Amino acid sequence: MDEKIVEHVISVGNPVLGVFRYLVLQLPEGWVVKSSEIPPEVSYTTEYNGVGYVVDGLTHHYITSVLGEETLQLTIKCSKIRGELGVNTRGLESYSLGRTQIAGHSCVYVYGEKLVGFFRRERMRYLAMIFDCGFTGRRIELRLLGRQASGAVMERLIPALEQSRCHS
Repeated sequence: MDEKIVEHVISVGNPVLGVFRYLVLQLPEGWVVKSSEIPPEVSYTTEYNGVGYVVDGLTHHYITSVLGEETLQLTIKCSKIRGELGVNTRGLESYSLGRTQIAGHSCVYVYGEKLVGFFRRERMRYLAMIFDCGFTGRRIELRLLGRQASGAVMERLIPALEQSRCHS
């Protein structure tokens, strides 16, 4: 039986300019998106089919299971499309590279381990999925970071993340 997928619109807005989307994130049922204490950044926006999109910006969130046994840091970075689609592996250990599709766009991803922290360094699991949306003229990088035990959880999230949408 297929797992039910729930849509989460990751966006930012203000009363004067309106609402602008980063991404429509798809997660399995039982997962929720929570706001981070870090405010979103927006430098440039565009409109496509009557919907506003962040072209250059960054937002931080947490995704957590409803029961709270697992929490992952979520970062979504949008930028203008420049150069070839690629992934940065600097600072990663025991990583694997791959290709998939998100919203009909070619996507590259890296999955591995990363040392995080300054004084108390901790080895964490890391997943980055990067793709270009020609319709909105932006490159979207979706990053997840979680404790070492989160590795199996991240792998189970990939099929739902692949169903995410960058434009409607």
